[in-house]
Amino acid sequence: MTGLTKAIHRRDFLRSFSLARTLGIALAEASGELLASQHVPSPSYDLLVRGGRVIDPAQPISRDLDVAITGGRIVRPDSSIPPAAARHVLDARLKIVTPGLIDIHVHVYDGVAPLAVPADPNCIAKGVTTAVDAGSAGAHTLPGFRKYVINVVETRVYALLNFRG
Repeated sequence: MTGLTKAIHRRDFLRSFSLARTLGIALAEASGELLASQHVPSPSYDLLVRGGRVIDPAQPISRDLDVAITGGRIVRPDSSIPPAAARHVLDARLKIVTPGLIDIHVHVYDGVAPLAVPADPNCIAKGVTTAVDAGSAGAHTLPGFRKYVINVVETRVYALLNFRG
């Protein structure tokens, strides 16, 4: 490094850029020079799932659609929703988009029941939002199953109890 150059770290550069931009906007607003075209409207949706094959037997739908989601709820299925309308866009082309699946026979008391697996990597990650554990917990181990599985995983887990032991 020569005496004429000074190293600037990325964080310092971004901080100074952000500060300069903020000051520039404040000065433009104060002088009335901020153009209306500089105002960017906030997106209408939290998430846009674009171009997937939507299959919903309850409504009979089976076609390519965009799905807009706000607050964890589907608010608009449509054939063409602009990407700028959402904070996040998920490209689902060549994918199936469907309501959460239900698995009626799992063992998700991982580390306790033989052959059990962790719930979320084996359910949520594969499209299963609700699972019925088929007897991994018994009458005496149900409190632990509730505490360490049912109450902490994203998957909605219901339990069938094993009364043999």
